[in-house]
Amino acid sequence: MSGHYGFGASVDTVPSGGPVRMTVVPDPAQVESPHDLAIALDILRKSKDLSLRQLEDRAKQMPDAAGRVRSLPRSTLSDALRTGQMSKETLVTLLLTCGVPAAEHEAWLSAWERARTSDVRRPSSAVRVRHANARLLGVHSSIAAPGETGLPLYVDRDVERGDDGIHEWLRQSAQHGGFLLLVGGSCVGKTRTAYEAALKVLPDWWLFHPRDASEIRALTEASPTRLVLWLDELQRYFGSDGLDAGTVRAVLGHHRSVVIISSIWPGRFGTYTALPKDGQDPFTEEREIINLSHTIRLKPDFSRSERRRAIAAADRDRRLRVALRAELGVTQTLAAGQQLLGRWEDAAVDNPYAWAVVTAALDAVRIGVPPPLTPEFLQKAAIGYCNPRHRAEASDDWFDQAIAHATTQVDGTASLLTASSSQMARRAGYEPADFLVDRATRSRRTALVPGSVWKAVIDTCNAYVCGLVGDGAYARLFYTHAEQLYRRSLSEEPPGAVGADALVGILARQRRVAEIEDLARQGHPEALDEMLRIYLSAGEFGKAWGLVEVWERLPGSFGADLATTEILDELVARDRDDELRAVADLDLESSWPMRMGTIRKARKALAGLLARQEKVDELGERAESGDLHALRHLADFGCEDTVVEVLNSVVHSDGTSYDVSIAQEYLSELLERRGETELSVWDVHLETEPSEIARFEQNGLLDALRSRADQGDVYVGRKIAAYLVEQGRLNELRELADGPVGFLYATAPLADALAEQGLHAELRARAEGGDHDAIARLIEALADQGQTSELRQWALRGNTSAFMRLSDLGLTAEALAIMRSRAQEGSAPDPGLIATLLTRAEQLEELDVLAKRGNRTAQEGMADILGAREDRDQLRMRALAGEQPSRDRLVELLVERGETEEAIELVEMTKGEWDAVTDYYLELLASHNQSDQLLLEVFGGTPGAGSAYVNYWKKQRRLERAHHIEVYGLDPDDYLDA
Repeated sequence: MSGHYGFGASVDTVPSGGPVRMTVVPDPAQVESPHDLAIALDILRKSKDLSLRQLEDRAKQMPDAAGRVRSLPRSTLSDALRTGQMSKETLVTLLLTCGVPAAEHEAWLSAWERARTSDVRRPSSAVRVRHANARLLGVHSSIAAPGETGLPLYVDRDVERGDDGIHEWLRQSAQHGGFLLLVGGSCVGKTRTAYEAALKVLPDWWLFHPRDASEIRALTEASPTRLVLWLDELQRYFGSDGLDAGTVRAVLGHHRSVVIISSIWPGRFGTYTALPKDGQDPFTEEREIINLSHTIRLKPDFSRSERRRAIAAADRDRRLRVALRAELGVTQTLAAGQQLLGRWEDAAVDNPYAWAVVTAALDAVRIGVPPPLTPEFLQKAAIGYCNPRHRAEASDDWFDQAIAHATTQVDGTASLLTASSSQMARRAGYEPADFLVDRATRSRRTALVPGSVWKAVIDTCNAYVCGLVGDGAYARLFYTHAEQLYRRSLSEEPPGAVGADALVGILARQRRVAEIEDLARQGHPEALDEMLRIYLSAGEFGKAWGLVEVWERLPGSFGADLATTEILDELVARDRDDELRAVADLDLESSWPMRMGTIRKARKALAGLLARQEKVDELGERAESGDLHALRHLADFGCEDTVVEVLNSVVHSDGTSYDVSIAQEYLSELLERRGETELSVWDVHLETEPSEIARFEQNGLLDALRSRADQGDVYVGRKIAAYLVEQGRLNELRELADGPVGFLYATAPLADALAEQGLHAELRARAEGGDHDAIARLIEALADQGQTSELRQWALRGNTSAFMRLSDLGLTAEALAIMRSRAQEGSAPDPGLIATLLTRAEQLEELDVLAKRGNRTAQEGMADILGAREDRDQLRMRALAGEQPSRDRLVELLVERGETEEAIELVEMTKGEWDAVTDYYLELLASHNQSDQLLLEVFGGTPGAGSAYVNYWKKQRRLERAHHIEVYGLDPDDYLDA
């Protein structure tokens, strides 16, 4: 029999015909602190019946790998066994002298590592990775099977293996930190894969699973080390007062050993990372955070190798056997996905109120409402999913019964809705099963979200959520709900920007000017912009100046400055000199700084207007009063000498810095016009023509310009090089090219000049010397001359252009042979180049291998070849496998043949959120009069669908309908019974 004995040890008692013999066996897995390690090692020493002196003597008889005598002084050993603190070398020596087998060293070294890091800086709730509860980290519970408990046996995923796998990435990131983001749908195994990888590679690190973004921000002050920051479902940390990129950088910075592990669904990943359209960019912060990560995608279905490993493990776990036989994916079946899906669908008939509540929850999350969803929200939202009869027949406790049904576990593992709260014994709300959310995001992508959901958001959610959901309502043309959501989002102080622009657009289209004025008075920049446009169009300049005063009160805004310029420009355009004069004549000395800028701009605008009106007398009067803008325009009316003299005196006076700078600007302009300016090396700029360098050379500035180029000024260097080429001065160009930074601006024009003049020997010499521009130009020349033997030599050196030129000359097969021989010698080939050559050679077998590995060039090559052959079956197979080039080529092929219905079906089957084909898809629907499907895309919030729908009716000459939708939008409840 056996029993646990103290720190890291167990006792085995063995009957031997006499007294009981006790064998004390230390267990390093139980060690957590230096104290534990000291006791465990002392038990180990005593179990071997070795004194400190004996250990010291034994160590001297065990040379290390380099032949050096090991040292284990008694004093060192005594301190180690007393404090548990020692070097790694001391521990290994002690293990060897105690006769511990090498296979057991790893466990002791892990124990030493845990003891050494037991007091490192970390959050108080952090636990060792090996002790973390997988279920609490987000790993789904499993389906039940007789005799099976706990998590199913883990099946290694392909993404963990190899040099670019998760395990190797974690090993590398353990040195200086990193951010791993797994992208995959619900129940595909993201969290389990991440957990198992961390357990394997970083078992003794600390793990911290923060409740919200505030706990992550606290880490930047704590400066933790050897910490796994677990952010399952990354989107939960976004939002108002959520995680920002600066915090992520701070956590990962300063060479801390912090590894962030997170996961996200593909749809949300696509939404957050898509480049903004129409200037709207609600996910700038989220995109910046994701860009900091190392992204790995997890496919929903097991690969062949993964399935083989699962079959091998199924003999030891019945749940795997069940999952392997199911039609749904292995991981989805293990997480009871099929049962959840069936229970939700069956509820539509068996329990319509539960179906309404669950479906309302799924649609709410789909349009951006973050869970948990409060009971109040669900009760209000679910009404829109009940038909009139169900609403009339509902009992007083319909909602409680619906919740009871939705929260009942399926197969003892998961439920449609799960209660959630941050406090004990209190239910803050409910979260729908993420598998169902993922499924509904796809299956209900274009499903109509009834008005009850939008109204529930307005009544129960905070301002930030209302703003985000308002964008969804706006994209679906539900302007009435969007307006209410945006107003709710703008109701907090200080005014937010979420939705203000769209709200103003709605009000403007409906000509509700008074309401826009009200928003402008509250300081919303979008409303101020719109009212400025309205006032200027109507010529109401007094009201426009009133907007400037509002802008001046807004902190950190440039709106006042921009509005002032617009007003002054409009006054000039309308010849409103009296109103310009009223502003220009205000007293500068008594004005505050921002108003001074307005006055100065007005004086400049008035001077220009007076000059255009040829009011020379007034210009003279204003110039005499010190208006330098008026003075400058007098130069255009025969007073140039006098103006130059006065400006020169101002430049050398003790006037204000503003007057002096304006005088310098105008004086330089007039002197340049008169040809009296003194050239400077700083007068060369981007617009300077190469021929103009001659003027600088005539003024003795060419050497100074060269010096400026040698200091890294590429623009100047390029101008000089182009000038020397025009002059045919190759020797000087050679000097530039051979200078310290000549490769930046001179080697390319020199190579071009050598090639054009037929100086191939020099071109070849420069190429042999490593001049990349010369190499590129030489390759072109060799190809033009058909000198294939020399091209082969450059290809053998690995030059990409040489391979392509050989292929251009009809030697693609030879180029491929050279590339293969280089690969056999250990030179890694360029995958894109290989794919291009294979495409040209139409070697489909090898091209197919590259394409299936995700090589985009190979996928495009396959699409081009199959498209040219009109091989629709192969194109369709590849399109459904996720190869976008084959999908796009097949769609083009079908449209060319007039088979639009099949084209639309294909795009619908393979289209993802924010996909590049979305605009083309919408054009297809419109051009083939698929108005019903186009309307469904509007209901789905597909980017651009709203505009496409309005434009469709315009092209149909249904202008009244198009105008009504464009101005007033749609009402979702009008379509509920359609």
